[in-house]
Amino acid sequence: MIKNKKGFTLIELLAVIAILAILLVFALPNVIQSMRNAKKSTFLENVQSIMTNAVTQARVDASGRRKVTTYCRIDGNGCVGYEMLDLTGTKTIDFIVKVSSKYTVDYLAATDGEFQIELLSGDPKAEDPTKLSIEDVVDLSENSNLKFTVEEKKNALG
Repeated sequence: MIKNKKGFTLIELLAVIAILAILLVFALPNVIQSMRNAKKSTFLENVQSIMTNAVTQARVDASGRRKVTTYCRIDGNGCVGYEMLDLTGTKTIDFIVKVSSKYTVDYLAATDGEFQIELLSGDPKAEDPTKLSIEDVVDLSENSNLKFTVEEKKNALG
């Protein structure tokens, strides 16, 4: 009698499923972490763009005899009493940035709800946006106790 065997046995299918499940358990955390790091990197690039634009705009404002040194955006809108930067093409990030008379960033607070960064006066990284690294960005899913709002920081600056 000739046995015509087509397909896989139940045991073979279960073995393949078990192997795939084990691979998934080990691979999934790495994939998720890679996705978080990519989002963090995008946030950092947007913050660097905000810093560069703020310094550039402060120079333009100073050449026009305007003394604007603090720029702010909350919920996509400007803040009362502060100028707004034109950041067309960047993700909505709430921020307040103060530019010194030497045209360096004197203070920066920025958040998008997932990540945040704060640079205080005198921080060498505030002078050059390219010195910022991904380690400077706070992941709020890991450190929710550090969360701030730009409104709080704006009020603290006065």
